[in-house]
Amino acid sequence: MIMGWRGYRRILGGAVFAAFLASIAGGQAPVVADALGGTLARDHQSRAMYYEGQHRRTYLTYLRHDFEACVTYYDHDSGQWAEPVRVDNCIAEVGWCKDLKDGHNAPNLWVSHTGTIHLIYGSHGTPFKYARSVRPESIDEWELGARLSNYATYPFVAELPSGELLMFHRYGPQGGYKNPFLGVLRSMDDGRTWSEVEKLGAFRQACKLNGENAVYDPASGRIHLNLALMPEGSWASYACQFDPAASRLYSWDGKTDLGALPGDDLFVEHGRVDGLTLREIFVNHGTLFFLLQRGDAHSFAVWDGETLARYDIPGSKMAGFTSGPIWTRDNTHLFIYGARDTEPATPFSGKDLYVWTSADGGRTWDDGRRLIDRRTLGHGIQGVNRVMNYPGHGPFLIVCEATGTYSDDFEVTPQNHYDNPWRKNKRIYALDEQGRFID
Repeated sequence: MIMGWRGYRRILGGAVFAAFLASIAGGQAPVVADALGGTLARDHQSRAMYYEGQHRRTYLTYLRHDFEACVTYYDHDSGQWAEPVRVDNCIAEVGWCKDLKDGHNAPNLWVSHTGTIHLIYGSHGTPFKYARSVRPESIDEWELGARLSNYATYPFVAELPSGELLMFHRYGPQGGYKNPFLGVLRSMDDGRTWSEVEKLGAFRQACKLNGENAVYDPASGRIHLNLALMPEGSWASYACQFDPAASRLYSWDGKTDLGALPGDDLFVEHGRVDGLTLREIFVNHGTLFFLLQRGDAHSFAVWDGETLARYDIPGSKMAGFTSGPIWTRDNTHLFIYGARDTEPATPFSGKDLYVWTSADGGRTWDDGRRLIDRRTLGHGIQGVNRVMNYPGHGPFLIVCEATGTYSDDFEVTPQNHYDNPWRKNKRIYALDEQGRFID
């Protein structure tokens, strides 16, 4: 078993351990020291989620470098991370990627209203592996062995007020790059049983859900999805709404029913916001917020259910932005967090972590503030997740630092999907809203 940071702290003692940490990452202690692909291998839902029941905890899952799904949590009362628990391996058992160490297989976590922890992992065009915690709010024991869907990739989970769980995913064999579907599985009993897959959309070449998560909006009773397609040969993202009662997809503004099994052409027509490329989406109390892009220029758009307001952001303000979440509590003070290419570049092409702020509902934005300088880490940021259900304190962002190395015993092959720096070993850090490390 690979020991976590807390184990080394106990063995080495406080002073020696502190000196050790000072020798890496500018003295900042990662939550996980060596994860294959970190938490962001491929385009999965955020893998960290806050839940408050008997305990106040933020749960985190990641892919360990020996290709095993691990889970830990941050206890908000004690201010400590739990020792990680190995749940299962993430290697597909059947299908075209059987026995391959495939980056798409990284674990995805959801905590339902009962405190049950759900883990989906181990699939690239093959059945999902699925595990449930034996007890609410506990990572110590897991129910294993369930297999969901037939040709599944990219799980995104949402929960309705009734407690019904919906697991959106790409449905398609051979990895899903030829005539795939957008599919959804449903569970009415907190994951004990799941429905057969419902096919919601049919596409010519490829599709995948991306962004932060599948966002349920209680104001409309619908779920907002960020769907990436390849209608013209390259990836482009489109917004849509899913009505769980009718099992129908609608346009980004919810006004146009896309019909039975809509395809690429309908999404090109009804999924672009003001005709621009979709980068990020966030929903808060019935208001939709979008970060849009045309060429190198960005725009911020706000949809209140009746009117779309779009504000251009001068190109210099967000130059080099690659990805990151939108965040607000009051719809007035808005934040965009993101990995950003800035100068000087490093040999590892890592990015800095920035936050841009608006105090007037998105009309104007500041020039951005750097939260993490890549040079203080050594290799730079290569992914940003926002903690789901963030309570306003504790871990807010989960960021990955690519170390640029493989594990010593890792066999590099064209099939294992770890052939570039995005998918090599990473250190995982937790930060609060201000960019302070939570170790």
